[in-house]
Amino acid sequence: MDLIRDDLPVFMKNAGGDEEVLFVLPTAALVPPDIYREAHELWASSRPDILMSCEGCFPWWAMTQKPDGFWSPIFPEKVTTNSQDLPPALIDAGLFYFFRQPIMRHFKTVKSADRVMPYLVPDDYIGDVDNPEDWDRLEYRLARLESRA
Repeated sequence: MDLIRDDLPVFMKNAGGDEEVLFVLPTAALVPPDIYREAHELWASSRPDILMSCEGCFPWWAMTQKPDGFWSPIFPEKVTTNSQDLPPALIDAGLFYFFRQPIMRHFKTVKSADRVMPYLVPDDYIGDVDNPEDWDRLEYRLARLESRA
């Protein structure tokens, strides 16, 4: 957010003052152009504060480690609920965002905007890289995508 709030306006002024931003992170290495086009169309027609690349998740049965080393549910009231009866959930895929810079500079994070709209990115294009295993997974996905081409 420091980059969006403080540095981005300087670049935008030097680029002619356009306020619309496609903010792409390095983790978006596999995202093809048609995903950006479709996401932009959705953003332009819906005009949320931010359109965020997202992926599905299932937090309801997640567990966290207790101080004694054992694990317990984060949402114990949900563990007996059938998965199809639980609400859908999404997380930030960390790939790209569409927004207008003057609006976003007022928020603490991209997720705290008043009107967030998700763009669900297919699993094949998602690849956050935080460790060697993530890098291996990214290479695997790239090889799979290339074999389809």
